[in-house]
Amino acid sequence: MSHLQARANRLLGYSTGSAAALSAAARMDGRIAAVVSLGGRTDLAGLVVQASISAPTLCIVGEGDPHAMPLNTEAFSHLQCSKQLTVIPGATQLFKEAGAMQEASSLAAEWVDLHFRQPNPKLPASDQGWEES
Repeated sequence: MSHLQARANRLLGYSTGSAAALSAAARMDGRIAAVVSLGGRTDLAGLVVQASISAPTLCIVGEGDPHAMPLNTEAFSHLQCSKQLTVIPGATQLFKEAGAMQEASSLAAEWVDLHFRQPNPKLPASDQGWEES
């Protein structure tokens, strides 16, 4: 199962939806405030897409996910934007261990909050969650 969720100028991708979030962020050049990839198949976005993302990007993977860990480590090395790779100890692919999804959700919310509050000169004020006075 994959998911892609867009809220205003933030993107969250889970599993294969992470590739869609990364691709959208690359295509929207500067109009995305933050991207979060949760246990994602970042490889499906491709290296050119990864290297062209300008939005701050957070990759969250479970320590026990043998597939997503190397894919996200590789993608992380190609990202040229503000970035962070966070490994959740003891978590596996679906983050179904006690507290794992809650930790991932908190990390994602903090990342988006941090980067969404920073004004982006490419966006009008009405798209940034604040208004000009």
